[in-house]
Amino acid sequence: MNRIRAMVFLLASISLLAGCGMHSPNVAAIVDNVGLPESTVTAVTDGCREVLGQEVDRNKIAVLLVRGDIARKLAETKNIKISKEDLEKVRTEGQLERLEKNAECAQASESLATFIATIKKMGEKEFLTAAAKVNVEMNPRYGSWISEELAPNGQSSISQIYKRPGK
Repeated sequence: MNRIRAMVFLLASISLLAGCGMHSPNVAAIVDNVGLPESTVTAVTDGCREVLGQEVDRNKIAVLLVRGDIARKLAETKNIKISKEDLEKVRTEGQLERLEKNAECAQASESLATFIATIKKMGEKEFLTAAAKVNVEMNPRYGSWISEELAPNGQSSISQIYKRPGK
């Protein structure tokens, strides 16, 4: 009987681990099989805290970086050219230049600019439809990714980050 219990416990443990898509606690997210290291999230968070002179929400930085990765993936797969000029225009319109004061925080600016520029090029509806199909796995500390909202549960949805021009 003890052997059966031990075997059931072992099989249950293996199935729980197999169901977990995260390959390492050092990975904040996996976007289309490409990992976003926790060290990157930490560096960007610290860099933005330094630039802004205030606390920065690590979870929001992780989401921002994931959204940038999604946008880059979609631009690549749909052969959409996002030029330096496109990114600079978004940075200027969104007053993101101040985030460029250090290399770490500049990654947040680049992710947000890429995200918005890709939406502008694709159109909001097409972008959202395509983005929902990109495979994203979040480290459980950030919550479960909800593809339709481009955010983990409990985080801000896309409508709270992206405001259409003129709205």
